[in-house]
Amino acid sequence: MKTYELDEVVQWGFVDFICNVETDAFQDVNKGRPFGFHEMNGDIETKMMNTFKELQTEKIIP
Repeated sequence: MKTYELDEVVQWGFVDFICNVETDAFQDVNKGRPFGFHEMNGDIETKMMNTFKELQTEKIIP
């Protein structure tokens, strides 16, 4: 099994941002569609489970 350092799998800037947000942000994703962001309304549960399966396959998580 390959081992990873925490800094290799964590985006600290995002963690810092998301943990320090003072207000909720509701954002319109339609402005991003002309720039290629078309899959933003997908089934989040399926996407997350697929991501976890990939991480398990790569032995990043148990």
